[in-house]
Amino acid sequence: MDAPMMIKSPEEFAAKMAERARAAEKEKLKAAEKQQMRAENFLAELQAAGVSQNRMALETEIPAPRIRDAIKSGDLSEIAPALLVWKERIDTEEKPDHGIVQTPTLKKIIAQFSRCREMGGLCGIFGAAGAGKTMAALLYMEQQDFYPHTPVVLVPCNGMERSLAAFYRGIKDKIIKMGGGMWIQNPESAALPWIGNVIGRGGLLILDETQFLRPKRYDELRCLSDEFGIGIAFMGNLSAYASLKKGDLPQVVSRMVAPMMTIENPSADDVDALMEAWELRGKAMRDVALLIGCQNGGLRNLGKTRVMAQRMATLKGCPITPDIFKAAAIAAGVINEA
Repeated sequence: MDAPMMIKSPEEFAAKMAERARAAEKEKLKAAEKQQMRAENFLAELQAAGVSQNRMALETEIPAPRIRDAIKSGDLSEIAPALLVWKERIDTEEKPDHGIVQTPTLKKIIAQFSRCREMGGLCGIFGAAGAGKTMAALLYMEQQDFYPHTPVVLVPCNGMERSLAAFYRGIKDKIIKMGGGMWIQNPESAALPWIGNVIGRGGLLILDETQFLRPKRYDELRCLSDEFGIGIAFMGNLSAYASLKKGDLPQVVSRMVAPMMTIENPSADDVDALMEAWELRGKAMRDVALLIGCQNGGLRNLGKTRVMAQRMATLKGCPITPDIFKAAAIAAGVINEA
């Protein structure tokens, strides 16, 4: 609310009112510019998706000639409100949630987790980005009861673990955040036994992004397995695998409950599992999906493409077609236009 005006003369009153009018006009212009910019961005999205002006007219209830004239002139002020109402309707529509799809690779990773947990040893899962490692960990956690039973704890490494004490502190903080225990003014030296007792025999500690760990940290962490029977799964990219292999850590390698799992790139079977779960079928779409998915980061890029394709199909008011799927892949920047 504006502060009350202290008026000393009619002239001063007129000046104050004029100042307020100018401020209001400035805010009105600013709002109009913002609306124009939002409408331009949405129009660009519609045009990229290949949405016809007749379709725009149908959804906005604005005659097609008016839409054509506004686009030609570049002044969207008359059609902007209706365009943005349509955009808001699309944005708030419920989007299909397929959850985490269990690809063949994801199932193999989960089998490693289960074996590691049951035997209280170590396992290593290393591979390309976007191959499903973290998704597998999140799904496995969802399938387990955290507390008071033997929990599964996922801790991402971030390169800030300068000392073993700092690393234990990070694991401890993650457990507390998950609601798995209380830490009441204990010395930091008590972190290791506290972690061991809270997770306990039959529990699983999943360390993600281990390419940020120093090689010696693998050897230092095995005491959680030796002393408390906790399974430890090391996950990271292929550089983490190479670092572990050349680190001369026989005590770590000998405690692996299965051969270390390496994933060069997502497989065609992984791509097929995703496409089937998303109900995107047909050779033309599969060919594009394989081009996207069977490379480093491929499944993540395939997911981005599916989201973009769903958006484009919604704008056009039709199911996802091979042409829409390919256009979405190009728009998402995951394949080149050719």
